[in-house]
Amino acid sequence: RGGARGGSTSSLEEALRGANIVVACTGTTAFPTKAWSPSGEEDVTSYVIPALLRSKFSISQAVASLDAQGLNTPNNVDNLGIRAVLNAWEA
Repeated sequence: RGGARGGSTSSLEEALRGANIVVACTGTTAFPTKAWSPSGEEDVTSYVIPALLRSKFSISQAVASLDAQGLNTPNNVDNLGIRAVLNAWEA
């Protein structure tokens, strides 16, 4: 099974083995910051500006492009990240 970025969830599965409940708290900024970068530490301007230009400044399309590039967007962190944890828990 793949994690939020398509990686292995085996370490999650091992950590959650035997757990009766999972409480997961996540979050990232609602607007592009270094937290959105793949490392969580680099500037994201080189990702955001091209995404905005390609989408003709459609915010939803630009963010979808950033999602697809694997940045730490709200969708990738909150939705896919939690989904990966729950899938590992169910395994």
